[in-house]
Amino acid sequence: MMEPKDKSRNYPKEKTVHALFEEQVERTPNKIAIEFKSGSLTYKELNAEANRLARVLRRTGVEPDSVIALMVEKSLDMVVAIMAILKAGGAFLPIDPQFPASRIDYMLRDSNTKLLLTHSYMKADFLVSFDGEILHLDKDSFIEEEDSNLSYIGTSSNLFDVIYTSGSTGKPKGVMIEHRSVHNFIIGMTEIIPFESDYTIISLTTMSFDIFILETLLPLTRGLKIVLADPRNVHSHIGNNRIDMLQTTPSTMILMLNDAANMEMIAHLRIVMLGGEPFPPALLDKLKKITHARIFNMYGPTETTIWSSVKELTSTNEMTIGHPIANTQFHILDNNGCPPTVGEIGELYISGDGVARGYLNKPDLTGERFITPSFDIKGGKLYRTGDLGRKNDDGEFTFHGRADNQVKIRGFRIELVEIEDQLGKFPGIRECAVIAKANESGAKYLAAYYVSDKPYEASLLIRHLAEFIPEYMIPGFYLQIDTIPRTPNGKLDRRSLPDPDSSRPMLETSYVSPATAIEQKLADIWGQVLGLNLVGIHDNFFELGGNSILLSVMFAEVQKHFYDRLTLPDLFSYSTVAKLAAFISKDTEHSISVQHINGVTFPAAYFSSVSSAGDHPVFSYIMDESIVAALLEFCSLNKYDSIDVFVGTLAFVLAEECAHKNIEIKIIGQDSDYILALQTDFGTLNNMAGVFAHIHRTLRTASKECILQLNGMSRVIHRDGQLFPLIGDCDHIRNIDIRIFGLAIGVKIEGNQWELMLRYDNGRLENQKVKDLFSTYIRALKTITHIYKKG
Repeated sequence: MMEPKDKSRNYPKEKTVHALFEEQVERTPNKIAIEFKSGSLTYKELNAEANRLARVLRRTGVEPDSVIALMVEKSLDMVVAIMAILKAGGAFLPIDPQFPASRIDYMLRDSNTKLLLTHSYMKADFLVSFDGEILHLDKDSFIEEEDSNLSYIGTSSNLFDVIYTSGSTGKPKGVMIEHRSVHNFIIGMTEIIPFESDYTIISLTTMSFDIFILETLLPLTRGLKIVLADPRNVHSHIGNNRIDMLQTTPSTMILMLNDAANMEMIAHLRIVMLGGEPFPPALLDKLKKITHARIFNMYGPTETTIWSSVKELTSTNEMTIGHPIANTQFHILDNNGCPPTVGEIGELYISGDGVARGYLNKPDLTGERFITPSFDIKGGKLYRTGDLGRKNDDGEFTFHGRADNQVKIRGFRIELVEIEDQLGKFPGIRECAVIAKANESGAKYLAAYYVSDKPYEASLLIRHLAEFIPEYMIPGFYLQIDTIPRTPNGKLDRRSLPDPDSSRPMLETSYVSPATAIEQKLADIWGQVLGLNLVGIHDNFFELGGNSILLSVMFAEVQKHFYDRLTLPDLFSYSTVAKLAAFISKDTEHSISVQHINGVTFPAAYFSSVSSAGDHPVFSYIMDESIVAALLEFCSLNKYDSIDVFVGTLAFVLAEECAHKNIEIKIIGQDSDYILALQTDFGTLNNMAGVFAHIHRTLRTASKECILQLNGMSRVIHRDGQLFPLIGDCDHIRNIDIRIFGLAIGVKIEGNQWELMLRYDNGRLENQKVKDLFSTYIRALKTITHIYKKG
């Protein structure tokens, strides 16, 4: 698809979003529309369920522009309820159940909603003051209702939804979006990005984030299959589905790339859409190495309906926000409301069919942000984004930060004053300020500074804020300072606030140093990820400044060293070093004592800086019969077994390649539950004959300390640059988790047909280096058997 240059588009503006869905139901009634875990609904079933619920909503008094609150977790009920609200004529107000009770209470009161759809098990402490009706989707039965389409009431100019975003007044504000704006958004997206009816799209976004519409309502008008999933545990939700399309924020994509279980899905994607925050060039480079998908950079504020511009980056590294979508215009204006000189940076204003009606019950704020310009524009309104932008010579737009103090963290729009308003209410804090900072990897986080008579434990401040604002708005760093810096005219000078340091923050828990090797390794990882020089074993990850993104980074680092059955959600449950170390060390009777297991340190050139996707590669080599005959004769003459030669030669090659005298090879036996750790010291053995004799003897007289349970290898500490080379029967080598060992040699002997194979972890190792190593091993086998046969 080519991006259209003429942005003016004709489309049936009178159609509502649910009308578009009903047309699609007629085209594909029996196709699966949505799937979640083990449940699914076809287009016909989803339509029928929504119609039944919509009739109930109509009887409660729902009419055009009625705002209906919806607070449910991700589920099939969620999608049914959204469609039912639209069919009944109302607009849905999505509320994240994870929001603090005070924020939920504010949204219900501010919106004047008189009806809440929820599940009976949801928290209800905030509902004491709610004077509207509550409908429980899991208890109230609608099965007796008629399931045919309802007669339409209202028009496309009626409200579609109300999305609350962070507010500059200290309170969130509801953005009112109309059906016609969403219809235009669907037109604009589908003429640039192929939403093919045979594609499957994964929905990762929370319902309260406006980009959720692209993952659900848009695909339902085009016949796609939707798979609902949690971004922290994607692979367990997608089942056997091949995912073709994915939309998320760059931060969440980084989170997903840190979990190796997601790599196969990402590798097979056809479409990747990232937006909501700046797209790091390093992430683009990494994605291009992992997947052949088309990659799109998306831009747009909630007030202009989800995404307002798109830039395809598949064949370019030029990072712009592209051109506006259909029936949308961008305007760069200076402080006087006039276009600046071509190429200069100004504030970005947006006009067109996507511009929202305004802010719910806030006419003054609406007047400030939705303005009538001095020049003629389509729609008559300009939305003032607060973003700084520039139009380049190709007519594309580039993003250059903000004109105010609004920030984007993990894709969420945050007004710093809203955090400051709540932090300033903490008893004892006289004044405070919050800023956005970036760590060494470029990831943004929030830092809070406060003036008080004494310092406060970070956990106290975090718990206070958690009562009022969502998790993504809670700062990860807190510092007591003497005064808040100000400019000569008395305004807060955020740039003069000190940089966060690497010292351990003040916590409720006293510092306790690591006592075991596992605790020390975990504390080192936490310090590295959080930028701290001291981490105690009882320190809470989140109170040290961690968040879900940093947790995913930490998970990736932990996985490099501890290959247990550890999942990302486990880290939320074990949020201190001590708890996580105990979890990793469970079933200690099967674990391996550190002093009994040794890795081989490989040269740095072996390790890849970019993780690869898909299955772990295998190199194989069929030995010619002459080599097999020579090897058999060599073993017969010297009373060796073939495994002695295979192991000894591998140890020799690794000793030469890694410049180590002492090499430990792991050998998997016929009972695949056990392995033998066999050390060979080339400093004490004079020749290869001595090496083979040593291996032959050790394989038959190994002490218990050298016999290890295979499942215990998952709890061995993996140090940087180390691998645990393994050798054994091909069938066993194919079934082991290669990430634990790094590389493994498989041997298959069937008569005179002998085969060697090498598996390796391509998430860590360079393909060419491993291929060269395998070639060296094969040459060494040929050379050794030839020389010693002659001798």
